[in-house]
Amino acid sequence: MNILTIVILLLSFINVGGGSESIEKRNTERKNDINNIYSNLEKHYAQYGYYPTSEEFINDKLNTLPGVDLESYIDPNGKKMPQGDYSYSPSQCRAVGCDRYILKSTLESEDDSVSEYKKENLN
Repeated sequence: MNILTIVILLLSFINVGGGSESIEKRNTERKNDINNIYSNLEKHYAQYGYYPTSEEFINDKLNTLPGVDLESYIDPNGKKMPQGDYSYSPSQCRAVGCDRYILKSTLESEDDSVSEYKKENLN
């Protein structure tokens, strides 16, 4: 084997961070984060009878959803909720808590098309 063949083989194994495997890995991380937050939102509802307001969700994460690892609020690009790829949108709110919400993440694609991974309240 000559040097050029070895270099080409080595380069074929290097992932430059923009390939479909990297996109898939980051999208899997996004979905796992959303699923983690989602399951804890439903536990919160089961315990308290309401979903947290935006203020509770953003400002008091440790007390509002203690089962969520704080890393789950940070998207693969390093941006914390509510900036970045993740969003929590409660609705039908009253003095204490909310009745509904949408939790979602924007997903990456190779062709720059926009898609979302979305979870909505169960109750």
